[in-house]
Amino acid sequence: MATVGVRNAAVASERERAEEQRVDKSCEERIRNETEELLRRARRRKEWTLETASANRSMSMTAASALSQCRSSTVDPEEAERLRTWRQQDDEFKASMREKNNKLRRQRSDLDAEYLRTMRQNMMVHSSEVGITEQSKARELGYNRPLLEKIKAEGFLPELTQTILSRADRSSAQKRRVRPSC
Repeated sequence: MATVGVRNAAVASERERAEEQRVDKSCEERIRNETEELLRRARRRKEWTLETASANRSMSMTAASALSQCRSSTVDPEEAERLRTWRQQDDEFKASMREKNNKLRRQRSDLDAEYLRTMRQNMMVHSSEVGITEQSKARELGYNRPLLEKIKAEGFLPELTQTILSRADRSSAQKRRVRPSC
């Protein structure tokens, strides 16, 4: 019996060693393939860079030669006049557009200032007071005068209650002047 266990252990050990060798070989192959792929990419990038630099050099040389030919060739006087006219018209157009844009910007700024002034003015009047005349306000102050005097006597915000009562006094004095005597 002991021999069967030893044989099984030897077979299991052999299988384990074979599996480890297979895994190690697979890892080494994957690392080798990835390294080769990185080297291939680096070579391709270097070749592309060299091709691009070469193309840029040839294009700049072509452009330089075309420019030198352009400068060395004689220009037709009619063509030169046409070019001068186009440039002048282009400059005039750009100046008019700049002036137009500046005018629009000033108008917009003026409009914004007017809107802000209107908004500030509207903010000074509570929406519940829109359309209320001075006579209506004076009447309301007259109706609430006893309550305002009581609030003042109790000492609640004396500066505010004094201001409101003085307004009530002024409005009642104006009413007395407006009323005809019988």
